[in-house]
Amino acid sequence: MDLLDTATRKRSMEELSGSQRKRFKTTELPLTPGQRSSIDTLLHTFKKKGEFDVLRKKVWAVFDESVRQFCVVEIIFLVQRFKS
Repeated sequence: MDLLDTATRKRSMEELSGSQRKRFKTTELPLTPGQRSSIDTLLHTFKKKGEFDVLRKKVWAVFDESVRQFCVVEIIFLVQRFKS
């Protein structure tokens, strides 16, 4: 196999899944107590106080108003037809 062929070939799903980075927990990172506290506060605000839902609703509102919504829905229907 040529060096160029090796560089340009597509990777299989097995190769891609093995090369993904490990997700670290905040307890595993070398953070100061102040940094860890800030991260925990942001996480709490984002998840527990509804910031995630606010952001999600804003994204859906923008998507519903956009022209691309029609394109995405059409592509989903096309994929569904080809798979069944």
